[in-house]
Amino acid sequence: MTIILIGGIRGSGKTTLAKELVLRMSSRKVCLIDMNAICGKDSPEAFGCEIVKLQNNIRKFKENQIDMIIEGIFALHFAELRELADLMLYVDCDDDLAFGRIIKDATESIENVIQNYQEFVKPASEEYVKPSRNHAHLIIPNNLGTCIKGNEIIDIFATFSPDHKL
Repeated sequence: MTIILIGGIRGSGKTTLAKELVLRMSSRKVCLIDMNAICGKDSPEAFGCEIVKLQNNIRKFKENQIDMIIEGIFALHFAELRELADLMLYVDCDDDLAFGRIIKDATESIENVIQNYQEFVKPASEEYVKPSRNHAHLIIPNNLGTCIKGNEIIDIFATFSPDHKL
């Protein structure tokens, strides 16, 4: 039973890495939780009681021997989640590259994306998300062509925690 937290700024590649890890762990029962889907706000205070619900779900999954990968911009922010985690990863990405990915994936107007980025995303990244990297066991660079792949993380995890197998 393994709990992996994946944090990083918006557009850094957290979801891509999490999905790859799920594929690499396909022989096991794995649950992937996107924290951004729980609360799409760029403030940890917006999560409120959702963190307590997530803690309870983690405990239930552990009891049922189901691995969990929890990814989101605030995955490493909450001490309550970090205490339950076996491995904490931070996907590090250049701000401009991440912003380009945000624009590429946007479904709203470019003006709205830019305004939201300047007013909410960038300030939250600086105040909450980037400092959370200090809690990571491993910082994964994800700039053009430099991302560590899921199988490499599994190998690193085996070295890091020989009692847990992915």
